[in-house]
Amino acid sequence: MATARGAARPGPAADRRGARRRPRGQRPGCPRARRAGGRHPHPARGVRPGGRGRAGCRGGVRGARPGRVPARQHGSAAVRRLVAVADARAAARPPGPAPRRGGPARRPARRRPRPGQPAGPGAAVGRPQGGEPARLGPDVRAVRRAAERPAGAEGASRPPRRRPVGARLFLLGLEPAGDGRAIVALGDPDTAQHTAVLVPGTGTTLARMPGQLERIGRLQQAACAVAPGRSVSVISWLGYDAPEIPPESLGVAGRGRAEDGAEAMRRFTRGTRVAQGGNRSHLTVIGHSYGTTAVGAAAAGGEGLDADDLVAIASPGMTTAHASDLHAAPGHVWVGAAGNDPIRLAAGRTLGADPMAAPFGGTVIATDTSGHSGYWDPDSQSLLNQGRIIAGKQPATVAG
Repeated sequence: MATARGAARPGPAADRRGARRRPRGQRPGCPRARRAGGRHPHPARGVRPGGRGRAGCRGGVRGARPGRVPARQHGSAAVRRLVAVADARAAARPPGPAPRRGGPARRPARRRPRPGQPAGPGAAVGRPQGGEPARLGPDVRAVRRAAERPAGAEGASRPPRRRPVGARLFLLGLEPAGDGRAIVALGDPDTAQHTAVLVPGTGTTLARMPGQLERIGRLQQAACAVAPGRSVSVISWLGYDAPEIPPESLGVAGRGRAEDGAEAMRRFTRGTRVAQGGNRSHLTVIGHSYGTTAVGAAAAGGEGLDADDLVAIASPGMTTAHASDLHAAPGHVWVGAAGNDPIRLAAGRTLGADPMAAPFGGTVIATDTSGHSGYWDPDSQSLLNQGRIIAGKQPATVAG
């Protein structure tokens, strides 16, 4: 068909000239970009600290290790601090021997998943693909540095540093629902010669886990100080629903929360023994405040916790009338409380007999701290005695 002079002749070139250019940063077929008016609402460059991958609507974080959950998907800031696994390369490599000449360094043997982990996202995060514990990300490494700092914020003197053997954090379980539950180990409990489990008490939630990590760090240092060269792992076990602080809840006055979490604690300690295989570690279970009630309920039920030592710090009661009910060897149930700890006013009322009283049959360890939460103060006898028990040594005691 004839056309007028000067009129644009249709064809590929005209189509290209007349086509609407895609705004810079938009990716074809991206619904988020269309909703944002053509502009891509998130960066096209790597979102992973130290990584070289690129993020996109369809591809997610490229290069991330399968089975890991990016921390930005969690709504809770506490979960983001604990998980922080958006970058698989951000996790510190485990210390080990230098690579062999002519070949790469040996990789650690994979272990079987530990029975008794809490269900939910933490099960996948804690033991992904093959059973190795997950190394935590950069935010939790900052918490680890706080846990390894022996001096308090008030400028307490620093004792001689002894780097604990295998001082790495392992996320063994995580459940972000509700107040949250988490199980975090400092040092590998599968290979440690001494293992301790610290069970926190009233008011402990996932948001308060950084403070618990600081406590297990000090416990590990105290144990390593009296047993140099021995490997020590200390676990913070928030595997039960700790009661809220009154008046938000009156659960702290009853045994329900402790009894509800008893079987989970027994499964965990048995699973720890199974994961250790032929390496039977010296196992100590320490409870603080209502955590001692949870430890008592777990130790008194079933076949107990299979622990070598039980420690009750600032206990209002362990659900039993006598230490012999806790499936522990005679002389291996230790109790302690500061003289001005207000928990002494509640002991022996609704949660069982007073563990500090002579009829209970526990061995009272010496404490030199004050208040309800000072038992992990640096350079204190209260902390040192717990470290000695973890290391299988005799603590300083108080004559009955």
